[in-house]
Amino acid sequence: MRLIDIVLREPLIQMLEWYIGIKTDYKYSIGKGGRRLKKFLEPEIWNDFEKTYTDANYDNIWNSLFLFHDLFKKTAEYVGQVYGFHFPEEECKRALKFLKHVKELPQDAKSIFLG
Repeated sequence: MRLIDIVLREPLIQMLEWYIGIKTDYKYSIGKGGRRLKKFLEPEIWNDFEKTYTDANYDNIWNSLFLFHDLFKKTAEYVGQVYGFHFPEEECKRALKFLKHVKELPQDAKSIFLG
C-alpha cells in the first residue's frame, strides 16, 4: 500500500491531468492533488481510479496495483499518441509480467527469482 500511495499515485494523477488537459484544451485545473478529477474523467476511468484506493486486504492491494498499471497505460498511450511519443509497450509488458510473477511467489520465498 505504501508503494502505491507514495510512489505510484502522484505519477498517475499527473498522467490523468495531461489526459484531461488534452481533452479540455488545458482550460481547467484538476485542483491540488487531483481533487477535481471526477469532474473531468469519463465515469469508467473515474471508477477505476477510485478502486485504486483500497483497504489492507492482500488481494485488494494487488488488484489496486494492477488497476494502476491499466489506468496509467491507457492514459499514457493516449497522451503519447497526441504528442507523438512512443509508448514503451515491451517494457510495459515486462513490468506487468514481473508484477504477476511476484504476486504468485510463495509466502516463504527467499528471493524473487526461484531456482
